[in-house]
Amino acid sequence: TSCSMLLYLLRGGTYTIASRADLDLSLAPLRPSAFTGTRVVSLYGHPGVATMGALGTYPSAGAAADAVENLVTEYQALDTAAGRGTHVVGALHLIVSVAQADPGWDGMYLGRMTLAGIGPYVEATRARGQLLFLDVQVGWADPLDEVRRLTGLGSFSVDEVFELTRSSRRRRRGGRRASRSAS
Repeated sequence: TSCSMLLYLLRGGTYTIASRADLDLSLAPLRPSAFTGTRVVSLYGHPGVATMGALGTYPSAGAAADAVENLVTEYQALDTAAGRGTHVVGALHLIVSVAQADPGWDGMYLGRMTLAGIGPYVEATRARGQLLFLDVQVGWADPLDEVRRLTGLGSFSVDEVFELTRSSRRRRRGGRRASRSAS
């Protein structure tokens, strides 16, 4: 037999949950973060829309990525002068779909960048060893569908993020940077 129970919890109350089943509440071992000991300096925004962030004030993906390189240099110097061992990595945080007041052609209330429009940001950050964060606003769309739309840009594994961090460090120290292409 099954038993259904409706339970109301009061704010501030203390409750104990009892179960007849053995529960494994241990956490799986965590992988080290690619960002341990790293400071990410980024420009955020949507191309051509300054009110959505600093990235929108730059005329091109290359100009925005160059501006981030300058910020990386400044922050690395500050961290070094302060005696921190922090590694600074540049990034662009690109809003690739923007929620809209109008339902648009598909009724999803979204304005989306084309893959061709996103491509220059992928190439500019890749060429400079920077990170690229794609900000997906979903409006009324299915979040998974919105992310799947971006698969035409290629995919990157966690291992490639680690490699980017390592190659970026080598490049800043004058070493060779490994090149990788999206697959």
